[in-house]
Amino acid sequence: MLRIHASHGFAVALLPEFSDRLELNLQYCNPEEALVAFNRGDCDIASFHLPTCPELARKALKHYHSVLQTPDLRVIRFVTRREGLMTLAGNPAAIHSLKDLTNPDIRFINRDKHSGSRILFNMLLEQEQIAEQQIHGFDREEFTHSAVAAYVAAGMADAGQLVHLELDEETR
Repeated sequence: MLRIHASHGFAVALLPEFSDRLELNLQYCNPEEALVAFNRGDCDIASFHLPTCPELARKALKHYHSVLQTPDLRVIRFVTRREGLMTLAGNPAAIHSLKDLTNPDIRFINRDKHSGSRILFNMLLEQEQIAEQQIHGFDREEFTHSAVAAYVAAGMADAGQLVHLELDEETR
């Protein structure tokens, strides 16, 4: 049995379909909880987000530093995700950059503050020198990307966080 603690995502949800020789015990949690569980020995694999951009990767490692204390860790890149913004079809609010989210007429829906996507999103905002308070709806949160998509599709927000998954070559 392989015990995995991972944040909720489409690639993680598909894991059981590809494990014909191995039984999986999959538990959903945020990245910090997964790394704490790994340190306690409660799981064999802990999922967390590590950007491919070296500057953001250093910031992410700094963020997780307090729970990355186990010696001899090995990072295995499983999925590459592209962070972006989701809008209604045709982008009626004309949102083309993070800076556009600071328009007070734009309503935003965020991911849970403990999710890896949110942590990365916050780093991207910091990089663009955008304060959370400048974004209308920044404090509204949904647990999954699907819930964010539903929120935007229902017209309750003009934009939300989007993640596009790409399986890495060696994973396929």
